Amino acid sequence: MADACVQFLRAYDGPAGEPALHWMLLVVKRCAWTIGRGRVAETLEIVVADDRPGPAELLERVDETAKVLAALESLKPDERVALLLLGLGCSYAEIRDLRGWSSRKVRRCLDEGRAHVRAALKKGGN
Repeated sequence: MADACVQFLRAYDGPAGEPALHWMLLVVKRCAWTIGRGRVAETLEIVVADDRPGPAELLERVDETAKVLAALESLKPDERVALLLLGLGCSYAEIRDLRGWSSRKVRRCLDEGRAHVRAALKKGGN
């Protein structure tokens, strides 16, 4: 927080520019993002350095991935698209807007798609 205050005081020119509160919020937000990115990078370095999977674990992951892909292929097209868009990071509202669906249809496709994938994985696992 102290770094944000110092950066704010260096960047803010006074009353002629933007309001001080706007500038302060912008500087604090950017400092938080920078700190967050640094922590994420540190975490990733630790995970990569310590948790490298062995051949057996990689083979197990390939098998699990094949099961999930088979389960996704068994879905209705709308359910598959909705789950894939959600997996890519789209929100419910973004899926609704991208596909031109109602909010109810988005929820239904996601709920039914998840249920079908769970059932397919459970059936395949036994």
